[in-house]
Amino acid sequence: MLSTHNGVPAWRVLRVITGHFDPSTVYVFNGQNTCVTLWQHELQLCRNLLFLNISNCELTSISAIVSLTSLRHLDISYNSLVKLDNINKLRELENLRAVANPISRFQ
Repeated sequence: MLSTHNGVPAWRVLRVITGHFDPSTVYVFNGQNTCVTLWQHELQLCRNLLFLNISNCELTSISAIVSLTSLRHLDISYNSLVKLDNINKLRELENLRAVANPISRFQ
């Protein structure tokens, strides 16, 4: 059974953003200019995600995405990220765009 967020099935928000009903079929997630709380729980369901654009989403941490180990392209620009701890867990990552963040530490 899928998790719920404020009583709404998790896939409902995912469907609005991606157009998919099944999280295992989501390969591209373009959540730029959206609120993190809308999709942070749903994103964890997308285990096959390859491309993730979450620029300008008021992010302060990447903890919600380090479990998405299949990611190849990640755009986290225009957020409020100071640290990129555990970015090394994204072993498949080929392209990282992180401009306009006050990043002081990569780990």
